[in-house]
Amino acid sequence: MTSLSLGISIRILFCIAIAVGFVYGYIEKQNELTEVRLLIPAITKELKGLRESNVRLQFAINKFENPANLLELAKKPELSYLNFPNASDVSVIHKNSDK
Repeated sequence: MTSLSLGISIRILFCIAIAVGFVYGYIEKQNELTEVRLLIPAITKELKGLRESNVRLQFAINKFENPANLLELAKKPELSYLNFPNASDVSVIHKNSDK
């Protein structure tokens, strides 16, 4: 082989090696993207469950904090020691707007 054809052969092999490197990198990125796309349905399902749980818990909180329910709780024997404060027992602190 002549030195000219040897030089061209080395350049072609170098170009092929670079092209293979780029193709490998591209395929690796596609694999990572596919993994993320496969996780999306599972995460969406989990998010939907959390939202439903939040709605259920908010309903339970609203039901518990309902004034009628709180008055019923106050009538129970274990909470009988609680009573409404008298107007004289309530301290009101006014915020001073002069600064």
